[in-house]
Amino acid sequence: MIEVSILICTNRVDCFFYRAINSVLQQDFKNNYEIIIVLNGEASLSLDLVKDTLLPYDQIKIINSSVSYLNHSLNLGLDFASAKYIARMDADDISYPNRLSTQFEFMESNPEIAVCGSWYSMIDINDIPFETVRLPTENEFIRRALFLRNPLCHPTVMFRREIVAQAGGYLGGLYAEDYDLWLRLMNTVDIKFANIPEVLLGYRAEAGGIARRSAVAYAVVAGAQWSNFVRGGDPRWLVSALLTCAKRWFFSQRRKGNDDADK
Repeated sequence: MIEVSILICTNRVDCFFYRAINSVLQQDFKNNYEIIIVLNGEASLSLDLVKDTLLPYDQIKIINSSVSYLNHSLNLGLDFASAKYIARMDADDISYPNRLSTQFEFMESNPEIAVCGSWYSMIDINDIPFETVRLPTENEFIRRALFLRNPLCHPTVMFRREIVAQAGGYLGGLYAEDYDLWLRLMNTVDIKFANIPEVLLGYRAEAGGIARRSAVAYAVVAGAQWSNFVRGGDPRWLVSALLTCAKRWFFSQRRKGNDDADK
């Protein structure tokens, strides 16, 4: 019986990709697990190479897709996953050896938790940690934080597959597919979130930073917040959307200033 499906989607195959896969293969988790790899966009051209390289590992399933959108790849991976728990991970991050065992035991001991993330380290190109990010751990504080930011680091989460499937899977826009999902789950009273106060993942700083600071990401986040306001009428979501729009404007102005300075 497969207990956990690790879902990894990528549009490129490089040294970071193989480091990420290797970190999952070196888990101390004693139960059966599978690794679902979705190659999309340009990565789909490397299908034969990836298959040959990972051939010895029968717990790995490789799915090929010419569609490069992450939402599509995530939902495709969910369809192929067979475990009740899904562990997300990006293709350039590092899962520390006790990640799966720690989260699995936590989820088994806390059946009321639907989504479980963790603290994480920011790592450089050599996988060396240089900063620890500590997120709120209790459901109440995570829900409060969701009004203003994303307090769940997507590559660290393990969630119950059935609950996410019932919510419709990933529907959000570019760079905010996880935040959109958390907001939809948040609207269900019975859904509870948690972050384990332990560093379980090394988060590649450069790739994540680009996504988080993207003007497009701010716009999509504001859209998700506005949708929540329209659906429920809670004025906190209106304030959140306006603040996010202000952040987007500030980011755009700063980027414009940097571009002008480089000319």
